[in-house]
Amino acid sequence: MKLPGDFHVHTCMRPVDDGAEEMTPAAVAAAMRSRSFGAFGLSPHFHFDSDFGAVCAFLDAAREETRGILPMFRGVETECIDAVGSLPLSPEQARRLDYVIAAPDHYNCTGVVRPPKDRRGCLLFHQKLLIALAENPLVDVISHPWAALILLTCEGHLPGYDRIESLDAVPETWIAEFAAAARENRTAVEINGFFTGTYLRRRGETGRSYGEAYRNFYRILAAAGVMLSPGSDAHRLADLAQIDDASGWLEALNLPEAQIWRPRKRA
Repeated sequence: MKLPGDFHVHTCMRPVDDGAEEMTPAAVAAAMRSRSFGAFGLSPHFHFDSDFGAVCAFLDAAREETRGILPMFRGVETECIDAVGSLPLSPEQARRLDYVIAAPDHYNCTGVVRPPKDRRGCLLFHQKLLIALAENPLVDVISHPWAALILLTCEGHLPGYDRIESLDAVPETWIAEFAAAARENRTAVEINGFFTGTYLRRRGETGRSYGEAYRNFYRILAAAGVMLSPGSDAHRLADLAQIDDASGWLEALNLPEAQIWRPRKRA
């Protein structure tokens, strides 16, 4: 399957983003061209205290820098700042970008709302955030749904929280509810290469139930007609290969081309 490109890619921009110094726009564009992509996107983090003007200036300069290499789309990856899924972006700011990726589970970041610590309360809180993001008109793609929450609770990044090992604890009715909201609002859901490859391999044998349940999650979304977006979530040039894991999961779903998300310039 030929992908339209990789649009979840971090950068060398400081202090906003946390990509390695090697993640310059030109280096990323050259790497994308070597993978025979027709386009790519840069999506630096955008937090509640980020300077939007500086982010736009960086992305505009990056587009000029890469113009002779590969067409580039300008995006950000942002997150929820309250319990109803609000973003630190205004509608006016979102219109200046080509796309917005929103994470429901950057719970370890400053200024981000956190869920209850008990397992049931945490899962329910997260489900409500997913629905809110699916219904938020500023959001184009929801990044790594559920997966980062699993990593954060299993690897001690949220002290005092009950461990959530996999999506086994998430009822399929919840997944169907989320799928319906995403489909109705034409909000894409990411297949994140880190969480479908690197993290899965890091879990080893303990990751088997995580991987099986996560594959089932995407099967339900695909069957419901939700648009999916494979992304590497690269922070280093070597991480760009993570798009291959995301692509493999996408290919197994046998989606029609119209169900694979592509960025488009905002009106």
